[in-house]
Formats: sequence, C-alpha cells, structure tokens
Amino acid sequence: MLSRKEKTVLNRLRIIITSERDLLLSGELSDLSRILDEKAKLLHALSDLTDAEFASAEVSQISTLMKENQNFLGSARRGLEAAKSRIDQITESSHGFRTYTKELSPKLL
Repeated sequence: MLSRKEKTVLNRLRIIITSERDLLLSGELSDLSRILDEKAKLLHALSDLTDAEFASAEVSQISTLMKENQNFLGSARRGLEAAKSRIDQITESSHGFRTYTKELSPKLL
C-alpha cells in the first residue's frame, strides 16, 4: 500500500511527465532541462518502493507514461540527427563538387 507521501510524489511526477510530453510534442527540447532535476528527485524519492508497491496501478501508469516519453525523445533525437545530416549535405554541396584524381586523391572543384 502506498503511503500518502508516495501518492503525492507520484501525482507530482505525473504532472512533470505530462509537462515533459508536452515539451517533446511541441519541439521545445531546450526546455526539458528545466524539469530534469525535479524529475530525478521525485524518482529518487520512489526508489525505496517494495516490489508490491512498485507493481501498483499508480506506479504502472507512471512507468507507461515514461516509456511513451522515452519513445518521443528517441524520435526527437532521430529527427535532429536527420536535420543535422541534411544541413551538412547542403553545406558540403555549397563548397563545390568533390571528385577524385587519377591517383584516387579527393579533389574539390
């Protein structure tokens, strides 16, 4: 059975995770850092839960929300990597055309 304090921590964590989700979905990734410390403190406060308490519906719901956010974060990371790659391609192409000499040395035209 979860204590009143643990339920309060879980409710606050649910609010933080929902805020995190909103930031991820809106693309405001730079704002994620402002909630990171509080999220870590709340998770640490729950580190002493027993297996039975950890299996409770409240904790299970938080776990599901965190997994969803992890997927969103992975998608955001992949999107940023793709954008960076495209910017690098555009930047590289603006510097000229690369080819190879007879000796197989790269040459910029």
